[in-house]
Amino acid sequence: MPLQALSGETSSSTRFWSAPDPRALGKILRLAISSVFALFLLDAAMFRTGFYVRYLEPASYAGNFESVLTVGREKQFKRPHHVLVLGDSQMGEGFSPQLADEAGAQDGWEFFNAAVGGATMRCWYYMARDLDPDRTRFDVIVLPLRGYADVDDTEVRADRDDLHWVIARIRLSDIAEYSSSFLTPLIKLTVLREALFKGLVYRRDLRAFLRNPAARLSDVNACRAACADSFYGYSGRTENLSGLWMDWSTDTLHFPEGVSPELRAGMKLHTNYRQWSVRGFERAYRKLWLGQIIEHYRGTRTKIAIISLPYHPFPIPFSWRVDSDSFASQASKNSQVTILDEHLFEDLERPEFFFDVFHMNRKGHVLFSNRLAHTLIQQLGTTNSPQ
Repeated sequence: MPLQALSGETSSSTRFWSAPDPRALGKILRLAISSVFALFLLDAAMFRTGFYVRYLEPASYAGNFESVLTVGREKQFKRPHHVLVLGDSQMGEGFSPQLADEAGAQDGWEFFNAAVGGATMRCWYYMARDLDPDRTRFDVIVLPLRGYADVDDTEVRADRDDLHWVIARIRLSDIAEYSSSFLTPLIKLTVLREALFKGLVYRRDLRAFLRNPAARLSDVNACRAACADSFYGYSGRTENLSGLWMDWSTDTLHFPEGVSPELRAGMKLHTNYRQWSVRGFERAYRKLWLGQIIEHYRGTRTKIAIISLPYHPFPIPFSWRVDSDSFASQASKNSQVTILDEHLFEDLERPEFFFDVFHMNRKGHVLFSNRLAHTLIQQLGTTNSPQ
């Protein structure tokens, strides 16, 4: 081939790749943007209108959260003073609204347990906000902590993926604050994407629904008929860890007979207390999300009660200092906040009152519920019911 021809062909090819048509690029960009926008509108129509939420699997994370929220919204209080208890499975297993109602009957107090297994403090905020948007339903909001020293264990809770619990609660106006509260950049981006396009979170639940709609509707109807009574009357588990002890000289757990290998492994994983320390992650997390709950009730007649849970099945022979910058210390400066004695439930941290490393059994459930109810009534009993 002649050199001139070859040179001409190369020049033409170079011009083709180096000078794309701006109009073509504009069309591609507009098509991409319109496609994403159309996808967002379709996703919003399905998952932001509240339509699909009614048919969530009740046993799923989001379904359980929504079931508790629905029961709370529909609850008709019969007494003048109302208490909202927030929390995760520790409070779900440990606190009985039925026993607390019995303890508060003479003084006119009534309790609702909005604890959801696996729910984080970030989730508690959305529960309180959407359960009580007018800030008028409750005299007292109970916030349970694992001690007041803002201790970091082996998990950074700010990075826990809790969107699957609160996906139905996240509004467009929440997305920036919610996603930015995670610490790891990749998690932030993932949460941002899934909060914008909720179908990414709902897709597994939706597939299960489409495989067997009749079974899903049956489960949903059964929960609507029985969930309120089930939550209210739950009496706790009967198993206990009597005989469990820790050799603190070697940090070795000694188990009673009959403890399963799974439970042994779980307890060993979560009893490495000497590795716990105050590093600042838990402190910042508490201040952000529990602070949001306190802020939600600012200027109202509602009081915030902060308690230290019995959160392990034996006493720990060392402690972490509660300094002046801790969440509890800072919150105590707010006149609406009452900090209950950190040692109030320490005597319940015994193996006979627990069925695993974190959760109280039926005996602990009874003692804790009654004591918490009586203490709240004694310390906050002069609170007037909000109007």
